[in-house]
Amino acid sequence: MLSVRQTFTLHFFNAVLIFIFCSFLSFPDRLHAEELIIPENQGIIVKASRNNTALENVIGSTSIITAKDIEKSAATSLPELLMQMAGLNIIQAGSTGGQTSLFIRGTESNHTAILINGQQQKVSLGSVSLQYIDLEQIERIEIIRGPQSSLHGSDTIGGVVNIITKQNGLGSSVHVEVGSHLSQLLALSTATENFHLGLNTRRSEGFDSLEPDTQDDKDGFEMNSALLSYEHEWNNQIKTNLQANIQEGITEYDNILYMADSTLPENHFRTHNIGIENLFQINDSNSATLRIGQARYENREFNNPYAIPVVGNFSIFTHNIASIKASSKLNNTSSIVLGGDFSRDRWEQKNNFDESLDNNALFSIIEMNSNPQRLNFSARVDDNEQFGKHETYRAAYEFRWKKIFSPFVSVGTGFKAP
Repeated sequence: MLSVRQTFTLHFFNAVLIFIFCSFLSFPDRLHAEELIIPENQGIIVKASRNNTALENVIGSTSIITAKDIEKSAATSLPELLMQMAGLNIIQAGSTGGQTSLFIRGTESNHTAILINGQQQKVSLGSVSLQYIDLEQIERIEIIRGPQSSLHGSDTIGGVVNIITKQNGLGSSVHVEVGSHLSQLLALSTATENFHLGLNTRRSEGFDSLEPDTQDDKDGFEMNSALLSYEHEWNNQIKTNLQANIQEGITEYDNILYMADSTLPENHFRTHNIGIENLFQINDSNSATLRIGQARYENREFNNPYAIPVVGNFSIFTHNIASIKASSKLNNTSSIVLGGDFSRDRWEQKNNFDESLDNNALFSIIEMNSNPQRLNFSARVDDNEQFGKHETYRAAYEFRWKKIFSPFVSVGTGFKAP
C-alpha cells in the first residue's frame, strides 16, 4: 500500500505530464525555434526508437557510432569498439573470441537488448555473444541508455544496442590485415544502390591465458562470415528489405580438467540473423510495416576429457519473430505508433531437451516535437506463455534552449523475464 507521501508524489508526477501534454496541444504548428544541430550526425534516423526518429529528436542518453567512427577507432572486434563508449563496461575472458559480457550503467549483462537491424537477438542463458558479431559487417551502432522495455520488452533494463549492418553502396573492395599472434583478416565486398554482399574470414592464434600451460594451445579463434542485403521498391508505396548474415567458427579455451590424451577444449559456433521487412506507404501521413525474422545461435562445446569418443555438448536457441506496426503523422509536430510483436523461442539441448515458449506483445508510442520542446510516451504489455502479463511504460520530456542547454526528465519501467 502506498503511503500518503508516495501517493502525493505519484499524483504530482501525473499532473506534470498532463500539463506538458496540454502545453503541446496549445502550441501552433507554425512555431519554430532554433534547432539543435549535430553536424557530424545530422540526418541520422534512430531505428531502435521503433518510430524511426531523427537523432536530434530522441530524448535521453543516445550515442551513435558511425562508419567513420569505426574506421578511426582501429578496433578489430565489436567488444573492442564498445569498450571506448562512455557508460558501457565490457569484460572479455581471454583473447580474441573469448566470452564477452556487456554492462550498461551497472545493470546485469543480460539486462541489455542486442538488436541487429532492429531485430532482437536472444540466447537461452546469459547474454548475447558479442564476440561472434563481425565488425566488418557493421555500418553503424545505436546505443540508447536507460529502460526501453516499453519498446522492446524483456531484457532492456539497462538499455538497447542496435547494430545496423551494411546495406548498399557503390563498387567493390578488398580489405586485408595482418597482425601479431598470427592475426589475419580478409574481407571482400561488392555493392550497388540496392544490394550488398560481404564475405569475411578472420583468424588469430591468440595467446594462452593459463599458467602454467598444460594444454599446448594458444586459445586461438577463427570466424567466417557472410552478409547479404537487398532492397527492392515494387512501386511508390511498397518497398521490401532483406538482411541476412551468418557467422561460423571455432573458439579455443582452457579447461583445468584437461587430460593429455583428450581433445583440446573448444567451442564450435554458428549463428545467423535473417529479417524481411515490408514497408507500405499508404499516404504522406500514414504507413505500415510488417517484419518477419529469425535469430539462431548454435554452440557445441568439446570440453569433456572423460568422454570416449569425445562428444560435444550442444545448445541451439532459435528466436522467431513477427512484428507489425502502423504509424500516423497527426500534424507537423505529433505522431502516433501502434504495433505488436509475436515471438516464439525454441531451446534444444543434448539428451532430447526441446522446449518452446511464446511471447505476444502490444505497444504504442506518442511523440510530440514542437521546438524547443520534446515529449515522448510509450507503453507496452507483454503476455508470456510461462510468466504471464507484464506492463511497462516510459515518459520523457526535454526542453532545448539555444543549442547549448537541453535539460530533460525521463522515467520508465523495465523487466527481465526469468
